[in-house]
Amino acid sequence: MEADVNPEPVAPRSRAVASVPLAHALQLDLEVSLKGRILKIGAVLGSETFARSGTFPLGDALDQLTAFAAGANCVLGHHLIGHDLPKLREICPVHPVLRLPVIDTLLLSPIAFPENPYHRLVKEYKLVRESVNDPVADAAQAAVLFADEFRALDGLRQTEPGLFDLLHFLLATPGDEEELSARGMAMVFEALGGRKPSEERALEFCGEWFRRHGCQSVPVEASLARSRERRLALAYTVAWLRVAGSNSVLPAWVRWEHPITGTLIRQLREIPCAREDCGYCRRVHDAREQLRAFFGHDDFRPHPPNAAGGSLQRDIIEAGLRDESLLAVLPTGAGKSLCYQLPALVRNFRRGVLTLVISPLQALMKDQVDGLVRRTGTPFAAALHGLLTPPERGDILRRVRLGDVALLYVSPEQLRNRSFRDAIAAREVGCWVF
Repeated sequence: MEADVNPEPVAPRSRAVASVPLAHALQLDLEVSLKGRILKIGAVLGSETFARSGTFPLGDALDQLTAFAAGANCVLGHHLIGHDLPKLREICPVHPVLRLPVIDTLLLSPIAFPENPYHRLVKEYKLVRESVNDPVADAAQAAVLFADEFRALDGLRQTEPGLFDLLHFLLATPGDEEELSARGMAMVFEALGGRKPSEERALEFCGEWFRRHGCQSVPVEASLARSRERRLALAYTVAWLRVAGSNSVLPAWVRWEHPITGTLIRQLREIPCAREDCGYCRRVHDAREQLRAFFGHDDFRPHPPNAAGGSLQRDIIEAGLRDESLLAVLPTGAGKSLCYQLPALVRNFRRGVLTLVISPLQALMKDQVDGLVRRTGTPFAAALHGLLTPPERGDILRRVRLGDVALLYVSPEQLRNRSFRDAIAAREVGCWVF
């Protein structure tokens, strides 16, 4: 691993890329059994390494880890806050490592890399390991990940300084819980030359950012800045909004552990307001406008008509855009496919959610995918069925996980398949179509 240096003094925003502050970071990884017993310990500090595995006296090993970490100014690792440090606290509540500021690369990944995949080394909670069950290698890999996150934040500092300052406030403001994490984040932003704004200025910019990427009517409540949990959820929200509308998805663990994030994104992107000056709602929640944007048509089919003589096709699509459950019965040639394809594409644009279409006809699925790609120019549709080769199937499942598929046709037997269920578990399903 390349040598790193201490944090630099605060400097103007126009300066060169900051140096990664790792020289005095204790890089830590623990291997823990299902019953909570520490099986292996791996640590890196500067050019020195610490490893314990196999049968070893745990108390002696933790004392030796204390001596090894004596010169550390922070502890760095992947999933430290939710996994390694709580396990260490259960076994040794007074261990000195537990008093160090914390830099958790899992916490930073969706913020530094909101586009998907948010980092080549990360798979759900874990690092993609270069050595199986080698905590020293995993600790070093976390440092590689942090170096990339640090450089990404430095790029954000230069391209979106207002967002950089907002994230500085949200991540580095201490609270009743996770104060050590806030101190670790403060070290990161200070090394980047950050200047933490006041709460008032942070919320003011947050409102500007909301209006730039979503509904004009969603307020920024001061309560969002008053707890560590809410500040983290707000940080994940504003970071994701930077890439909203592309083929990016919010990581599943963020949705599970920080549900306020999903609530904020739904309010900003999915619930239309009545304001005439809200360009986002007037554009994204207008069925005809979205028909033009995705398919290039000026209007919906007039036949069959609805009870008032208007387009029944439009009624169905507008209900789909409102995320309503519905049963649509239309004759052949009346444009049934558009009734679920257009809402699926709009849902994906608004929030990155997946629409699943269950169909028993494999030839029809292929025709539907080819036709949608041809008509819209978007590669966001795919079909999963039993006639695919293993490489073809693997590629589609990879695209589903990464957010590259908005509309997935699947044959019913796929619902029994473990790899399929694992893939869609990484996505938020916005609609089922039968």
